[in-house]
Amino acid sequence: MKVDIVAWATLSPSEDPSRVLLALRGILYPGDRAETATEENRVVLRASGVSSLRKIKEAAASRRVRSVLKRLLLSQMGKARFELLLNRQALTRGIISFCETDSESPLGAVHLEMITDDPRSLIGYLAPV
Repeated sequence: MKVDIVAWATLSPSEDPSRVLLALRGILYPGDRAETATEENRVVLRASGVSSLRKIKEAAASRRVRSVLKRLLLSQMGKARFELLLNRQALTRGIISFCETDSESPLGAVHLEMITDDPRSLIGYLAPV
């Protein structure tokens, strides 16, 4: 299964882009390969491969929110692109927490986009029964 990952967050004028990039890197394990960039008013992280999503998978299992993750993914079934919203403040503390709307995270959520050639397998990997 092929998976391309793009995580991004908007920047407010008072924010340090390097701190926001550090929060974005919290989605991945140290050592996972990713490209990061600052583009106009947002910071972006790009990675590829399903293994780059294992921290998301493990967080959903350990925090007992796998059913929430599965519901969020199934609501987007039929597309090759999935988007999850993550609480930005939680990410700065190394915690992966899902949001349903951008407003649930006071500084704005981190957007995690996953583009895949096999949506069913991606859902099965991230949120197995």
